[in-house]
Amino acid sequence: MTTLNDEILADRQKTWAGVSKLLFWGTIESLALTLVTVLFAINGPSVGMFVFGFGGLIIVSAIVMAKIVGGR
Repeated sequence: MTTLNDEILADRQKTWAGVSKLLFWGTIESLALTLVTVLFAINGPSVGMFVFGFGGLIIVSAIVMAKIVGGR
């Protein structure tokens, strides 16, 4: 039989696991965005940079959302 304290502790552990997962994947996404921004600033606007840079950001964002929402 679980006590109220055990349930509270389990709830807090789930919350912190979710927060740490969000911070980890959010950091990866922000690094990808920073990389694309810096490359865009250095190389200037081009069709290739637009397609591959922002296409890559969309893919990274989809992976991040799947990892955060999917829970794995």
